Amino acid sequence: MQIHSQGEAAAAEITQLTASKVEQDAERIAANHGFSTLPLAQHEAHRFVVNERSVVLYHEPVWVSHGHLLIFFNLLFFGLVLFVHRWWFLYGKPEPKEDNDERTLLPIKSEEGYALFALVHWQCHSPKEVDLQLHFQLALVKGLSEFGTVAVKYLPSGALAVTVKQVDTSKGMELAKQMHEIVFKVMLAFRGDLSRSKVKLGACLYQENKQQTQVYQSAKSALAIAQNQVWQHTHLVHLTELLARRLNEDGEMLLTHLKTGQFSLFFQPLFDFLVEDVIVSEALLRVSHKEMGRISAKQVMQHLYTPEQFQFLDRAIVKQVLSVYQQEKSFGKVSINLHINSWLDQTFIDWLEQQIVAAHGGSAIGFELSIEDVHLHGERLLQAFRRLKGLGCDLYLDNVTQTVSLASTPLIKQVKAIKLSYELVHEIEKSAYRKRTVRQIVTQARGLGIPVYAVGIETQSELSCIKSLGVKGAQGHYFSAPLEQLADIH
Repeated sequence: MQIHSQGEAAAAEITQLTASKVEQDAERIAANHGFSTLPLAQHEAHRFVVNERSVVLYHEPVWVSHGHLLIFFNLLFFGLVLFVHRWWFLYGKPEPKEDNDERTLLPIKSEEGYALFALVHWQCHSPKEVDLQLHFQLALVKGLSEFGTVAVKYLPSGALAVTVKQVDTSKGMELAKQMHEIVFKVMLAFRGDLSRSKVKLGACLYQENKQQTQVYQSAKSALAIAQNQVWQHTHLVHLTELLARRLNEDGEMLLTHLKTGQFSLFFQPLFDFLVEDVIVSEALLRVSHKEMGRISAKQVMQHLYTPEQFQFLDRAIVKQVLSVYQQEKSFGKVSINLHINSWLDQTFIDWLEQQIVAAHGGSAIGFELSIEDVHLHGERLLQAFRRLKGLGCDLYLDNVTQTVSLASTPLIKQVKAIKLSYELVHEIEKSAYRKRTVRQIVTQARGLGIPVYAVGIETQSELSCIKSLGVKGAQGHYFSAPLEQLADIH
């Protein structure tokens, strides 16, 4: 078609020539269009009729003039055939059927049967006027769409729960790290000085037929591991059949130990530098484990997942502390850590008040509450602590890691003292930023008439540093390891 079109154009120009110019210009016009007016060797004749005039032009065969294109497309075609043949031989060839129908075929696990559940926790306070769930949902759905279907829920405890379905098992860790980065960047918009180490993520990769409680337990355990690491901010657990069975066994065993009273309390003394004496002892739960020895309340809570179980643990601790107090009334105050779910349950608060009144132990009992829980649930907690304050109980604001507006905290009038977190005071002498943070916290607290204490002091350098910053007292292994008897402390 191309040759024919060019020939028609050449013929049209030639027919317009006068008889005197045909001989000298016809060959030139034909050559410009790839033709010749003379019959050359191996050329083909083409006849064109224009304005009732016939013109014969000569052109080399198509397979000669366009041979390079023919060769190229033929090579491309044969290459494609060869590729398809090799692919079919390697991947598409069906396995030969065996005559024996008794062969067992194991089901192939589809990647669509896997999902990832993650719990994300951060050590900073977010503005209350911001809809965090909407913020995170928009950011995570947009950032993780390549991995699967994303669901986001902001929990009352202050953690973020994220579920991603239809996950490729080989991309579990990549997904967890990208999720951590997205949450960090969202929080960075609220807190410009936030570091990545303040955001921790624990994730569980599981088949969708697994029990939700086991998945939640695994994610909580992974989060606890990440929180206990300095440099590792993300931890991923694969929920295998063996791990699922182990979680069930451990959870049932620990609950059995709690029900039968097979646990003990240790007491960590808090020393006041001015009076040079113990002002309160923090009660620490220890439960015996057949493989791990005595494990702490934090480790026990990794195996509990319902409000009823958390309350059962808290009731056991309260009863044991009041029992010890009845035996050793002359040995000062004891502080207790209870789960936030218990504080938000009115029935539990009524029971707690009855227990304290019956033991006449209000003046000897204090409660420690994380500052994050106070900021999240301050208004709901206020009534409960007013009732306990009326019984003589103290409230200690625990796990303070950064400067906050303490005056805006609803419970501030009920607070007896502020306790700095271990992460803030550990090796504080080496960090100018943490020194400045502690100094700011002490200044705020002094304006409110509240003393500041430190947790986890282990060296003389740490002790000297916090004293110079205005901290009034401390607890930690530098002074004493947790002791099993209050009498031993004094």
